[in-house]
Amino acid sequence: MLYQQISANKRNTIIVLFLFAVLMVLLASFLGYIFGVKFALWFFTSSVIYATISYFYAANVLMQINDANELHPADYPQLFSMVEELCIAAALPMPRVYLIQTACPNAFATGRNPQHASIAVTTGLLQMMENDELQAVIGHELAHIKNYDTQVTTIISVLAGLISSLGLGALYFAFSFFRTRFNNFYFQIIFYLIGAVILFIGLVITCIGIPISKILYFMLSRQREYLADASSVNFTRNPDGMIRALQKLRGDKHVMPRGGALGHELYFNVGQVGSWFSNLFSTHPTLDSRISRLLDSFSVKH
Repeated sequence: MLYQQISANKRNTIIVLFLFAVLMVLLASFLGYIFGVKFALWFFTSSVIYATISYFYAANVLMQINDANELHPADYPQLFSMVEELCIAAALPMPRVYLIQTACPNAFATGRNPQHASIAVTTGLLQMMENDELQAVIGHELAHIKNYDTQVTTIISVLAGLISSLGLGALYFAFSFFRTRFNNFYFQIIFYLIGAVILFIGLVITCIGIPISKILYFMLSRQREYLADASSVNFTRNPDGMIRALQKLRGDKHVMPRGGALGHELYFNVGQVGSWFSNLFSTHPTLDSRISRLLDSFSVKH
């Protein structure tokens, strides 16, 4: 099943790239229709360059946003030993290890492939979890690396961020036209018209492009969380550790710094979803669903 998921994720990467390319071509065509072919080519070329650079530096940027500090073996020898043992069990190269100073118990993995992967844990997680529970959480994040989940997530995050920046940037640019004042009435009308056109473009990108990029992510996300839980159990040979780790998070009310808005889809702990409607748009299944799946899959009695 694991090898099937790895193959599926590689295939999904190609599909997602194709769909985003189609979306970007449509946006370029839309802009080209309004501003001309040269502008459309400039827009598409700039977008490709931006996405390529962001793809290779996304992991570093994410760690900086979360105020994560890279650790060395001498800093937390027990943690490094645990990660190394799990990497051996998972047949993975050693990732870079980061620590985030926050009371929120959490972890996430990122990187464009297993050879360029990073894993981050919070001080809250280290304080809350017993050794076997912490091992289970780290195993879950390493599973995301092994199954190429981090690659898919990185690509989607970069492209979705590009679309969001374009949409919101156009809206901001449009309002700057509306704020400009001229003594000449005709100049003022011209600027208002230009602002209205840019506002329309920003609304199209924001109202269509951003939801489509989110839907593409929702299509791929939840089943990967279940698989990462099960993969962690295969690495650790201890389903009880993963179940108890998830149970401990049920009553936790902490949130990640900056409200958890940046990198939210990567976090191990996104909180217990309250309603079925909220769960419909969640990137993760509920904690209860994850626990139930483990209990059923591994016949653990609790």
